[in-house]
Amino acid sequence: MAFFKTKYRAGGVTPFQSADNKLAFLARLYILYIFLIHPFIVGTKDPGYYANITEMKLMSFRIAVYIFMIVGIVLYAMLKYHNPGYRELPSKPKDVWRVPRVFEWSALAFWCVLMLSTALSIDPQQSLVGASARNEGFLTWTGYIIAFLMITRFAKPRQSDMLLMTIASFFVALYGLFQWYGNEFLHLIPVSFETMVGPNITHVSTMSNIDVYSPYLLLALFTSFVLFAHSDKKYVWAFLPLGLMAFHMEQTIQVDGGWVGLLGTLVLTVPLLFTNRNSIWKSFLFIGLSLPTFIIRRVSLDHIGDWKAWSPEAIATLKPMAEAQSAEILEIEPLLIVGAIACIVIAALVRFLPKLPVVPEKIYYIVYYGLVGFGAVGGIIALPILAEQTSNATIVGAAHILQGQVPDEIGSGRGFVWKKCISMWLEKPIFGYGPDQFYTAFTARFYQESVQKLGVNFDKAHNEYLQMLVDNGILGLGAMLTTLFSLAGRALRFIKKDPLTLALFVSCLCYSLQAFFNIHSQFQGPAGWVFYGLLGAQIVNREVAVEPKREKKPKAKKETNAAV
Repeated sequence: MAFFKTKYRAGGVTPFQSADNKLAFLARLYILYIFLIHPFIVGTKDPGYYANITEMKLMSFRIAVYIFMIVGIVLYAMLKYHNPGYRELPSKPKDVWRVPRVFEWSALAFWCVLMLSTALSIDPQQSLVGASARNEGFLTWTGYIIAFLMITRFAKPRQSDMLLMTIASFFVALYGLFQWYGNEFLHLIPVSFETMVGPNITHVSTMSNIDVYSPYLLLALFTSFVLFAHSDKKYVWAFLPLGLMAFHMEQTIQVDGGWVGLLGTLVLTVPLLFTNRNSIWKSFLFIGLSLPTFIIRRVSLDHIGDWKAWSPEAIATLKPMAEAQSAEILEIEPLLIVGAIACIVIAALVRFLPKLPVVPEKIYYIVYYGLVGFGAVGGIIALPILAEQTSNATIVGAAHILQGQVPDEIGSGRGFVWKKCISMWLEKPIFGYGPDQFYTAFTARFYQESVQKLGVNFDKAHNEYLQMLVDNGILGLGAMLTTLFSLAGRALRFIKKDPLTLALFVSCLCYSLQAFFNIHSQFQGPAGWVFYGLLGAQIVNREVAVEPKREKKPKAKKETNAAV
């Protein structure tokens, strides 16, 4: 306790700064737990293995969150109790007693809606704890929100932290990729499960579902890309190979939602990414080195039978798909080579030319987004023609959607389940069916139809926003979107001058776009909420740094007229 009673000394580290650093260290420990330990937690080796994994992972997540919360609150309270004059002291690094920002208020509002939705649920007990093998009930969502709020209050993000998180994200995704192809090199799951892999097999371990580890890949990819291009730290070149490997792996797993997040984020953020000489030449270098990875991918697909690391069952299942993908890449290979050379030449010219033309920022934004809008309109007009000529499933599906027809089969059955989500929401539009009640509600209404048409039943909406709409109604979705838009709006104030804010903003945007196709779970959900929290913490740190010091004015004494 003596630590907190130390008096303020001008020019030195105050006890408040030291305590603030302890809180930041606590937040850093929690974040590292989420990226280095949480993905690899498994359950016991029994027949109910998958359900056991989710419950063990959920238990460890809750323990970590509550330890984080309890220790943080204790430090928080001790700081104020033993230092009643804290507010009057100068040079506070970050005021933990600040008034909450909009994204913190909306997160609290989201929690209140979840509580009401649980109370009004079709099965309140199950909504509270979550159903077996999913466990995304009220208690789990409370953990997400607590972690988000504690990180925004206590964390002090650093670029060096992002390097460690990027490495961890890449390793998690790599482990999931090996599991998917039948090589469980960490031996965390039973041998009897190792051959149960491939596109048609339910994931049997922590990370072997491509929809689960794709978000980790994209977080690693965009963090690497932005910090490599914009940071002036000496170690930024370490981000280049990490980003290239993440991009190559994203091609390997071929997740539609991942491509939507990747390409959508790039299209929306080009004016933010290409801003000065350093960022432009490094970005073109990154893109130029990324394009040849498609050719590497084709060569590896042509030799799929020689992959000693994968199981024979996985190779037999994937070989027809590999041949088709290899043929598609071979058709565009000349364009890839030309594009890679062009990007590298542009990077060299920008790097070594003595002077570059200066484009006013407003004109830059107007011209770029005008071209994007024009291209979008042209693409919409050309889609039906391209669908007829190419017969590509993705293009054909997009053309049908523009014509007001959503095929049931599009996106691995997503078209079917998304249409049913809207009809389900209309039955309970305000608070929804309750947290983690999608499976129960969907099965009761559409089980027979789903099995007959697609051969499967759905326990998730395969879209985080529709899932939120069905489970927690328009109020829950509205509170969630308010949090995201508030984070984005405040981040835009700092992204031009702070590479870390830009990296977190772009990564969160990518995660949010991928969420349109994502399956939210306690496997990758904590990682997404950590990034949201880190963006909030960085916004607060930047706002505190630029806030003018407020000097308290002495209160004027009231004048009184004394009666004589």
